Amino acid sequence: MPSKREIDWDAQPLGEMSDAKLAKKLGCGAASVHRARVARGISPHGPVPGPLDIDWDAEPLGEVTDAKLAKKLGCGAASVHRARVARGISPYGTVPAALDIDWDTQPLGEVPDAQLARQLGCSAVSVYRARKKRDIGPRTEVPKQTDWDNQPLGKMSDIKLAAAVGVSATAAFNARVRRGIPAFSETRGKTGIDWDLEPLGKMPDVDLAILVGVSPNTVGKARSRRNIPAFNPRKATKWTND
Repeated sequence: MPSKREIDWDAQPLGEMSDAKLAKKLGCGAASVHRARVARGISPHGPVPGPLDIDWDAEPLGEVTDAKLAKKLGCGAASVHRARVARGISPYGTVPAALDIDWDTQPLGEVPDAQLARQLGCSAVSVYRARKKRDIGPRTEVPKQTDWDNQPLGKMSDIKLAAAVGVSATAAFNARVRRGIPAFSETRGKTGIDWDLEPLGKMPDVDLAILVGVSPNTVGKARSRRNIPAFNPRKATKWTND
């Protein structure tokens, strides 16, 4: 395989065919072709998918970093982030990878995908794909809707309430905001949030900010005051709501 230094990139049809096809023709890695093309400001071959063209429910949201999935799909990491948060899926590194789960021992189709996902600590999409791969139909019974008016919204963090009710933290957050109920407060700090009870550094600041109803900058300051490093998916470990 020729090295990158041996290839005259300016003489190659960059962007006139896919990076993978040109890489195969040159006998090098597709990443090398990609870097050479980007360095010359040449657009990729064919249309680049936009956020509206992507079936997010079929993508491994939360199973890889937002940036890595964005690179694969050819869109911005912010688009991946929004799609993941909208589905209540935790960022990569805070939940076990779907590949680490022995799906053949799980009750696929016996309980709703979302319920099994919460039990396993993975995304509902992962459960769905594992079930479809084994040609197992979904549970037909529709789970009862949560009676949010009888839940202690704002009396505990959205994350803990979500775990108790058995829904995503985003669902609890949305239910609280729709009712105009402020975030859980123990009268500590300017925001009224007991940051020592929140998973600072265990998820991106922007994700935690969405859950507790403040700005990412507020979360970052609370984390910095406690000398807690920013979330790093490579070093992250699974956290619980206990």
